[in-house]
Amino acid sequence: MPVCCCENYHVIRGRGTSRDNSEETGERTHLRFERNRERAVSGRGFGNNINRRTTTHFTARNCYPALNVPTVTLSSPTICSHCHAKLFHTETSTLCCKGGLVNLPNISAPPELLELYTAQTTEARNFRQNIRAYNHVYSFTSMGVTFDENVPAFNQGIYTFRAHGAIYHKIGSLLPENGARPRYLQMFIYDTEHEVENRLLESPGLHIPTLEKISSILDAINPFVQTFRQLAKQPNLQQCRLLIKERPSFERQYSLPTASQVAAILVGADDFMETNDRDILIETTSGNLISIKEYSGYYDPLQYPLLLPHGTYGWRGDELLERTERTSCCDYYSYLLQQRSNTPSVLLHAGRLLQQYMVDMYIKVETQKLRWIRSHQSDIRAEHYQGLQDCLYSGENDAGNVGRRTILPSSFIGSPRDMYQRYQDAMAVVRNFGKPDIFLTMTCNPSWPEIINELSPGQTPQDRPDLISRIFHAKLECLKDDVFHKGVLGRVVAHVHVVEFQKRGLPHAHMLFIFNDHDRLNSPDDYDGVVRAEIPIETEEPELYNAVLKHMIHGPCGRLRPNAQCMKNNVCKKGFPKPFIDNTTHGIDSYPLYRRRDDDRRITLGRDDNLVIDNGWVVPYNPWLLLKYDCHINVEICSSIKSIKYLYKYVYKGPDWVAFEVRSGQNYDEVSKYVDGRWICPPEASWKLFKYHMYQTYPSVVRLQIHLPNQHQVRFQANQTVSNVLADERNSRTMLTEFFKVYNDGLESTQYLYVDFARHYRWLIPTRKWIKRRRNRIVIGRIYAVSPTEGERFYLRLLLNHIPAPTSFDNLYTVHGHRCATFKEAAEKHGLLEEDNSIRECLAEARNFRMPSALRRLFATILLYCQPTGVRTLWEENHKAMIEDYCSTSTSNNNFLINRLLCELNNIFEQYNKSTKDFDLPRLSDGIQYSVDLPGLIENELSIPISDADLDSITLLNNEQQIAYKTICNSITEGNGAIFFVDGPGGTGKTFLYRSILATFRKEGRIIIATATSGIAANLLPGGCTAHSRFKIPIKLEKVLNCGFSKQSDMCKLVELASAIIWDEAPMANKKTFEILDRTLRDVLGNDKPFGGKVLIMGGDFRQVTPVVVNGTRLEIIRSSIVESFLWPEVKLLKLKENMRARDDVQFAEYLLRVGNGEEPTVENDMIRLLHTIVMPWEGEHSVDDLINFVFPNMQMYNINCNDVEYMETRALITPLNEDVNNLNEKCMFMFPGDSTTYYSFDSVSDDNHNLYLPEFLNSINPGNLPPHKLTLKRGCPIMLLRNIDPKIGLCNGTRLICRRFGRNIIEANILVGHFKGLRVFIPRIPLKSAEDYKMPFELTRKQFPVRLSFALTINKSQGQTIGNVGIYLPNHVFSHGQLYVALSRGVSSHTTRVLVKNYVIEGHEDPWPPPYSLPSSGGFRLEILHSGFALQIPDLNAFLCCSAEPVSI
Repeated sequence: MPVCCCENYHVIRGRGTSRDNSEETGERTHLRFERNRERAVSGRGFGNNINRRTTTHFTARNCYPALNVPTVTLSSPTICSHCHAKLFHTETSTLCCKGGLVNLPNISAPPELLELYTAQTTEARNFRQNIRAYNHVYSFTSMGVTFDENVPAFNQGIYTFRAHGAIYHKIGSLLPENGARPRYLQMFIYDTEHEVENRLLESPGLHIPTLEKISSILDAINPFVQTFRQLAKQPNLQQCRLLIKERPSFERQYSLPTASQVAAILVGADDFMETNDRDILIETTSGNLISIKEYSGYYDPLQYPLLLPHGTYGWRGDELLERTERTSCCDYYSYLLQQRSNTPSVLLHAGRLLQQYMVDMYIKVETQKLRWIRSHQSDIRAEHYQGLQDCLYSGENDAGNVGRRTILPSSFIGSPRDMYQRYQDAMAVVRNFGKPDIFLTMTCNPSWPEIINELSPGQTPQDRPDLISRIFHAKLECLKDDVFHKGVLGRVVAHVHVVEFQKRGLPHAHMLFIFNDHDRLNSPDDYDGVVRAEIPIETEEPELYNAVLKHMIHGPCGRLRPNAQCMKNNVCKKGFPKPFIDNTTHGIDSYPLYRRRDDDRRITLGRDDNLVIDNGWVVPYNPWLLLKYDCHINVEICSSIKSIKYLYKYVYKGPDWVAFEVRSGQNYDEVSKYVDGRWICPPEASWKLFKYHMYQTYPSVVRLQIHLPNQHQVRFQANQTVSNVLADERNSRTMLTEFFKVYNDGLESTQYLYVDFARHYRWLIPTRKWIKRRRNRIVIGRIYAVSPTEGERFYLRLLLNHIPAPTSFDNLYTVHGHRCATFKEAAEKHGLLEEDNSIRECLAEARNFRMPSALRRLFATILLYCQPTGVRTLWEENHKAMIEDYCSTSTSNNNFLINRLLCELNNIFEQYNKSTKDFDLPRLSDGIQYSVDLPGLIENELSIPISDADLDSITLLNNEQQIAYKTICNSITEGNGAIFFVDGPGGTGKTFLYRSILATFRKEGRIIIATATSGIAANLLPGGCTAHSRFKIPIKLEKVLNCGFSKQSDMCKLVELASAIIWDEAPMANKKTFEILDRTLRDVLGNDKPFGGKVLIMGGDFRQVTPVVVNGTRLEIIRSSIVESFLWPEVKLLKLKENMRARDDVQFAEYLLRVGNGEEPTVENDMIRLLHTIVMPWEGEHSVDDLINFVFPNMQMYNINCNDVEYMETRALITPLNEDVNNLNEKCMFMFPGDSTTYYSFDSVSDDNHNLYLPEFLNSINPGNLPPHKLTLKRGCPIMLLRNIDPKIGLCNGTRLICRRFGRNIIEANILVGHFKGLRVFIPRIPLKSAEDYKMPFELTRKQFPVRLSFALTINKSQGQTIGNVGIYLPNHVFSHGQLYVALSRGVSSHTTRVLVKNYVIEGHEDPWPPPYSLPSSGGFRLEILHSGFALQIPDLNAFLCCSAEPVSI
């Protein structure tokens, strides 16, 4: 049994037992797996213990291969009881004979010919080596085919016959034209004395004795050869013709034909014989080639006389039509390709000719399908126009294209529409479950023992493409069982996989799968537990070492092998060799950069001393899977959503097309284009002949019809009358109309959207009705895609995706009691479409509120963010309303007021490095000046009001604060540049200290620039602004050297005049932000001292959350801290210890400090005990409601008209994850009184010409930096701003506000906290772009109000705030450093703080550890980092802070 070390995911702990169900088999096992998987998705059946697992769960994570991982071995083959065929793992008699329904005679061969196929003599081996050439010189028809000559030429891997395009069999005349040598059937008739010489001219190098032996065999048993020999003896040969006949329908199916049955000799022009359209009449010397139809019975024996020496007829196209015992073409050839011990198979010993035969026969199958499609174009187009298929191109419904284009429908596997549908199905899975976690590629190993053991003497794997496909299929099923069902990498809740075939013919499977939320891979530390990209040490892991060298080394290519197939323009397309890297990090695009250390090992591959490789050549792998399956298994982490586009494009590229382009236009033949671009190899042909699945998606996707009223598809027989068709009630039923009927008849009370309806109901095709599902099966609904160019159908689809439980089309037409004329009008009235004049309407709504000051800022915001057209028109319509509050006298003229307005707008624009000159606005009038000479930024700083409370606070400072205050003030007064760090736990009065310093020096007319890392913290400082916004620090820090302002800018003048800079919550910022600001200030101020000689006052608490490093390792997080910067040795440390926030509750304050310092006692895995007084017991989901009622008591009675700002200001729920924040906000909004107003966003993606990203997929994207697509608000509810709109008045990212009034295009709100508390502002819709860190395959633009509900906040967002009544909800344990401490320290006492923990069971404890509410220690995480060698080797927080900073003492 394998032994592995399974990581404890995040800090979640749980206990559970499971029994080994490995003996379960068949349907029972399958159902059990499906039930468990559905429970994993829905969360049902696992209780509070989210880590309950089977015995194999996580087996492949953090595995130690040295402890013996067993290689998977397939069970012994079984024998079919009907046809005696050998069946491999998971195969049933359906594969070979359809459970006894197919019964065909075996293809026999005389002993002399069979000896050539099986003997190990020199003659037999030469025959098999050149069998395609031998068959070619004896075939009666020519074969037109293009095959890849490069594949066997590379001498790498196995030989494969890889065909391109169509295959044609053609037959010529009986005699060659004058002067030409005889070919094909002519060699049996003309110049037979030199027959051997003629055959050698066709294929030189063949052995003459073998040719003579074959000729004698065919002369004796082949009816076609016998007929041709008889024809050669005709004295009047020049007047003869040959009629090759189809087998009569009354003949016993597939019986051996005689010479008289296969052909007839016609002598003279008047000779007549009754023929049908499948018979071929061959002229004596016509010079024309006749194509053999693939559905003719003689198609096979004319081309393959060595495989069918008795002239056995192949499958006939009319078998499906004329016989009651139906045998399809695939069933026929699947039967022939079986391995039966009682009868030797000529086919399975034919080697390379078998490859050609299998490709030929599969193309025959596909050609018949394409012929049917071409002959039924009218039906296909009718189906397409009625909305049953996805619309692939814009304008495809143009009537001008009717009858001119040949469409390849979505029902044809591999067609563009099939690929598009599967792509949209996969995107529907992603929309419901999130981005994929793992991209796995498994490639067949032709040296598997199960393949080698089945080969006959002298055979190689390339001789048995059927065996390669079948064994790979069996191994793939085992892998799917391990990964999808047993969860060896984690619980898989959704997956997509496809099977493709390499150029050299080996099958490989691509798998994308998505883990349960609790099993997801979130950091490089998690990645290292799944994927390795290094060569193991041979002495430590010998088996893995050999496996990696055998299967997981790329190429080599480059200078080691310049002619490798992966080389393009002298560069490897895959990027090998990869660079060395000591630790796994995130890549820029799709995959992480895996750990590849340069350990100085260089390993020689094989016998070639020039092929020396190192860790840079290793393809990423999982050790457990590699050892178990003994083949190439590439495992990649999908570290970003940005990888989806590449992954799905790669997975769904379809058949191996050379250059396949689908486009609209007249006279365009998609069938021909498909055939011209097709490549088929033998394993692929056998895979499809055996009817193995090429694709699979879980959960299944139900595609929902969409059509306009009375425009759905109706199927009927040609002999039916129109009245009868219309009278049939079934013809009026569609998925959509019956969905309406369910709600119209009151059969369902829950209001579902159309796409969600399929989860609870299933569609019965026979009755054409929806019935309720008995079992809650996991399925996904998806409405067929519609192009925006289709007008009304597109708007109908938009309505169906947003309006639940409609009862009819008329119901969708009706909005607020008004019946709209079109679906477009209805969508506009629902707010689902942006109106053309939305910006003008927004300003008009604001004018009606008669708030000129807010209107001015709104006008500036729109110009800055919305990029409107017609700016001058907007100015003319609104400038009078914007100056209504300006004091005017009879002597003041209008130009003066306009100049004043322009100056004020310019002041706002300057914050964003813009001016009124950047917009189509009037210029300042000459001779009339309103503004002062100071730049706007400096004027704003000097005009910040100073409150009496801040001036009085100086006398209220405690001793520690007094020491810090005097130290900082002395340094500012003396003008000596210095860097201070005010360290204090939450509640020690850091903000109180900053406000005192600001009041002191601003009273003197000095400038102190107040900034903070977060918007919430910045709002608490008068004139505060986020540091990124104030100093123009770029969001992306990797390749940036300086801030975004220059020496000539107003920002530089402001910094020159500033006496000091305050930066609150500094530990939350990446050290690079400080280093960039330091470099910039040194440059623009011309001073090489730190920060250009300015006094910098940083503050914060290292006990709280660290800088955000997206999915970063612990090492990356520690190295991003300011203490790791070269600037830290210059820092002077000032300490605050007395908790002012919780000084009325000393026990609570001391507890907080112990938690922050990591001194609170812990049990295993850094779990700590919470205070009894703050714990709220978990008694079920209703406990969440109890927590809400504690924080927001009597919320249902909240009077939205009483302006009780204090109620909302002092209350909030906090929780670690955005998902839980959204859930809590939804609950609170439901409980909150009043009528709701819903706003929908307008989402778009640039350059999506093929409609790849459907609106509902874009709507489902909900990153934390963007507002939700559906924003539901009520008057009086709290919201939080998501963008820095106007920092001058406190509108920063994180600012909390209260909604007051709602317009169609505007929200009026009051600022809830901070220096500008109570200020009334307007918030417009603005276009917001997705953050690059979210890693999507496109840039999403969402036009929406930049706010979210803020009843609940994330713990990170709450940092820096004091919340009088706080509820902490922890559905799972906190997952990063400092989170628990931050959450607890928001409260002011144990009486007003409550913690609700859902999953509190400690693994290894039979009874819950008293009391039964426990959490991981925040300090424990930090100390674990410090003690593990990643960072500073110091035992406590004080040493951590003081190791290089200079302490200050007075």
